[in-house]
Amino acid sequence: MPEEYKGKKLLRIVGGKDSVYSSNAIKFALVSKPEGGVRKQVTPFYSCRDYINDTLRACVHGMVNDSYYAKEVDLTKLRLLIGKSCKNREERYEFKEKIFSAKRLLNFYENVAGWESPSVIATVRMEGGNTKIAWLLTGPEEWLRYSHLTSMVTLLFRIISKHGPIEFTDLNSIEEWFEELIAKFKNNSKSGVSHIDWDVNSYLPNIYKKLNMLMKYHKELFIDPPEKAYPKEGSVHGSGGINSLCSFSSGVPALNKRMGVVWEKYERERQERVKKRTEKKFEVEKGVPSL
Repeated sequence: MPEEYKGKKLLRIVGGKDSVYSSNAIKFALVSKPEGGVRKQVTPFYSCRDYINDTLRACVHGMVNDSYYAKEVDLTKLRLLIGKSCKNREERYEFKEKIFSAKRLLNFYENVAGWESPSVIATVRMEGGNTKIAWLLTGPEEWLRYSHLTSMVTLLFRIISKHGPIEFTDLNSIEEWFEELIAKFKNNSKSGVSHIDWDVNSYLPNIYKKLNMLMKYHKELFIDPPEKAYPKEGSVHGSGGINSLCSFSSGVPALNKRMGVVWEKYERERQERVKKRTEKKFEVEKGVPSL
């Protein structure tokens, strides 16, 4: 444990192992509810968020022979452990600043949805296991009702942990931040300056316009019971992610249909908002006084 954390009263997590596929990038694991003040890491750390989807599906159906089943996963509250191998103290503080800004973005969307208890994040004390530095994100149960929503959380944290921190004041500034990031990587990849970042080059352009919609209309969209939200047949490894949901191929046919109906309605609202945003920006750039 780093010196600056020693002696501090941090949440205690009994650590576990990393996935064999883990890397130096951000990684995630699920955590049990506290028993006797002790929380346990109950899945390996995964850098690929799809394995978290697999675990949640297995838990919903009690698939004890499933490779990703963890009977101590708490499905009544999001308890997501976030780790990263940092080379030094400076890198650790930079990473912390980025993921704390990602948490603030989650809070924005939670407020849009009207969820009562916003997510919180805290540095934790890891005892045992392979990962020594980690943070615990604790959030509303709603993030676990569909693996697509859990995937929204992990994807946003992946993107912002690499390219953040994100600064915003409202929905327009959030979408502008996403658009600038997408444009930057599009230009870089054209010039050969940057390698392809699939999160930014592929996933983000497909999802960012719909994120606010998912929260605003969540009561119309996410109404299936757990056994249908996590289909027992087939797989949620790919189709259970936020990118698949925003492509209307979630693996849950009824959800895909609802997405299509809601998106048609929301897109009209969004285009009107973007039009006003563009007009206002043009006026500011041209020095037109506000009425």
